[in-house]
Amino acid sequence: MFRVTVIISKQRYRTMTKTLDILIDGSGSMGYLKGSLEENKYLLPDGNTRTTLVKKILIENLNDTISLFENITIKSFKTHESLDSELKPILINGKRDVKPYFQTHYNGKYSKNLFIHKIQEIKDPEPGATALCWALGSKLLVSGKRKSHILVITDGDNNVHINTPENWQQHILEYIKKYQFVGKIHIIGISQNDVARKRCSIVCNQTGGVYVNLSKLDFDTTKLESLLINLKVDVVTDVIKENIFKTVIQNESSTLRNENSEPPSKEEDNNTTEDSTTQISLESLKIQVDSHTNTLQGISVQLQNIIALLKDKDKLLNADEEVAIHENSEYNSRIGRKAEEFLYTVLSNKKWESVEWMNRDGESYKSFDFIVKDKGSTVYYECKGTSGDLSEFHLSKNEWEFYLQNKNSYRICFVSDVEGNPKVYRLKDLLKDIEERRVRLHSDKNRKVKAGNVMFFLNKELCETLK
Repeated sequence: MFRVTVIISKQRYRTMTKTLDILIDGSGSMGYLKGSLEENKYLLPDGNTRTTLVKKILIENLNDTISLFENITIKSFKTHESLDSELKPILINGKRDVKPYFQTHYNGKYSKNLFIHKIQEIKDPEPGATALCWALGSKLLVSGKRKSHILVITDGDNNVHINTPENWQQHILEYIKKYQFVGKIHIIGISQNDVARKRCSIVCNQTGGVYVNLSKLDFDTTKLESLLINLKVDVVTDVIKENIFKTVIQNESSTLRNENSEPPSKEEDNNTTEDSTTQISLESLKIQVDSHTNTLQGISVQLQNIIALLKDKDKLLNADEEVAIHENSEYNSRIGRKAEEFLYTVLSNKKWESVEWMNRDGESYKSFDFIVKDKGSTVYYECKGTSGDLSEFHLSKNEWEFYLQNKNSYRICFVSDVEGNPKVYRLKDLLKDIEERRVRLHSDKNRKVKAGNVMFFLNKELCETLK
């Protein structure tokens, strides 16, 4: 009776083991993509790689949370492409032979110094694909019914289709049911596009996990902390619950052990019995003390999270106070210049009489960037650009006033994905575009707008494209 009860208790406890599996995207866009046509295309505004950002997140933003777990594994998921003797890709049924694999960086109990050392050792990846579905599926296969947290950090969508449908998230949802996964999947996206964000959100929501996407506007330390706070609160809450559960189970085991133990026979040595009882009590006490210590540690971390949340709330409550907007002027100038260069090429190909670029030799500080003349008419073009898939832009007070004075001859061109696959959206009359829903004035999330600026948000599906 006693043995059966103890086995059941241990079995119940094992399902609550605090395990964290961290999966890091090891595709080429997380590095420099050296030697490829897209070299340096996906670097951060400060010139570092996205892998550098991942290391910063793990060491500076999530370290306290990660330290609460008993078992931690950190792996990068990468791909290897088969090449022939002439170093050319091997094709199978007309497709490249791409094989995904894991590279393990850390596996075992948490040790702060070792953890930081191993994270710092992670190198920028070589060119390769994003085997996101394979990585998650493989982890679910080995996790089974074990309650664990899986944290994925990726900058893309799955593009390795090995027996995997294009809508790979459905494949993962089937795996979750098939392997009876009872843990949570959390995903931190880095500048993911709309499709990838939607698919990753579905996976996280299905398991009760947290999804957050970091855009290029969110890479400073303060914003990272704010964006990751929900993830940290959710994970720490689960850890505290599991510690409490462990203590309860341990108390049940101790109680049942005492109730079901047979009294010692007269022939047994009393000293031996007392020593054995004392040893059992000390072991039980040590486990309980460890569990309580871990719980208190979790509560301490959670209090820090709550304080951070309160600070964010306080910022919202004091939104009417004067706010300093910190801009990365160097980054903005670079993106603006690239947008204007691309638009100049597009406008020049239209075979108009003349296209004058106002900022060709330096910033002119005018309320427009180009003057286009054709068939006796003059049109002013203002260029706005973004490096990602954002749909927002602003006009300064002077630009807005100039538009109102020249509504029939003022155009706004928005160049999206300047550093990737640029696309130009043209607005011919801003007020009319607002009326016809091509442009809206409201944001989907809280924003700080620099004094004197007016924010606009494109509905790209309704906007005219300029080629």
